[in-house]
Amino acid sequence: MVQRIARKKEDSFERNWRRKFEKRMRPVADKLYWEIIPGIKDIKREYRLRTDLPLYVELGPLDKELGLDVFFTLTNGMRLSCQEKFNQHTFSYKKNATVEYKNDPIRGMPGDWFTMIAQLYFFGFANKDEKSFDRWVLFDWPRTVWETIKGNISWELKPQPEYRAEDGAMASFVRTFIPHLPKSCILATNFRERQYETSRCPGESIPPDQFQFMSLDGLAPEV
Repeated sequence: MVQRIARKKEDSFERNWRRKFEKRMRPVADKLYWEIIPGIKDIKREYRLRTDLPLYVELGPLDKELGLDVFFTLTNGMRLSCQEKFNQHTFSYKKNATVEYKNDPIRGMPGDWFTMIAQLYFFGFANKDEKSFDRWVLFDWPRTVWETIKGNISWELKPQPEYRAEDGAMASFVRTFIPHLPKSCILATNFRERQYETSRCPGESIPPDQFQFMSLDGLAPEV
């Protein structure tokens, strides 16, 4: 009975329009990754099991537990892990990047904010025909976590529109304004509107008087 319920939930997830949109945008993202990440040899959304045979499985469990969507193998043999989020073009004007906060707020299930261990985080707004990204940013995620805990990045809980509940979406999100990000957190982007001083040295964060801070106490996990 439990297996049937889980399978029904998974089938419903795969048929959801958001999931279909995500899969349509993967080849578009891959094309961009080849252009902006140096030394890429391979891109995979699966991982190989430690067996004698070359068996690969989907990254679903790793995405759910550790926030890992895609692996990049580099020409020198090293690897990079990445979480990716694609948004529709109608929201690009907001210039916000979001991170899943609670996967299920009612049951208190944590989202990527608490579980993600990826090295990179890609966030992109698709263009209208979904052939490219209008706006995109590739985060250095460990650096972003570092600057967040130091108080140099402002995050806020995103209000949930009513239509999300109507189509079964449960997750809650936090958001940050991309033009306010410290440039040390950004590995690559096509955003042109940056609100920090370009004369600052790499790795130097935004002074506190340049934007409003949000207390991190509001984002602490429930005990």
